[in-house]
Amino acid sequence: MTGLDGLCRALGLGQDPQAILRPLEALYREIDEALAAGSAGLGLPCKPGCDAAATRRSS
Repeated sequence: MTGLDGLCRALGLGQDPQAILRPLEALYREIDEALAAGSAGLGLPCKPGCDAAATRRSS
């Protein structure tokens, strides 16, 4: 049993973490797609973790 298995059981979420993670991952994909579509052309950072926009602001 992994820590995630134990956490799921302790929280009463069942014994299969993937049953919880699959919908959550789908939600994050949907959010990422919506954000990408809505922010196209705004000159936001080039990739996750990129701080180019912060560097430009502080210059």
